[in-house]
Amino acid sequence: MTEYEAIEAFMAETIDKGTDSDWVRAAELYTRYRRWRKDKENKDILDQEYSSSHIFGRQMRLRGIQKTRFAKGYYYQGIAWREPL
Repeated sequence: MTEYEAIEAFMAETIDKGTDSDWVRAAELYTRYRRWRKDKENKDILDQEYSSSHIFGRQMRLRGIQKTRFAKGYYYQGIAWREPL
């Protein structure tokens, strides 16, 4: 699975398109992505080239998801965690 495909699948499973008033903390999103990817591929991506949060952030920007800095950290705007069924 390529990095692009992995992020697409992760977003489809865990994130819903929100409104401009919805925010997800960037560090939490990346941490959950790493955990999700490790679970899906049964390996730790920390040792992989694609584990960089900068690469992840670039992929998010390519999807039109904007990141903003606040006093408590960086947040992505316009997305929300998917509610469990």
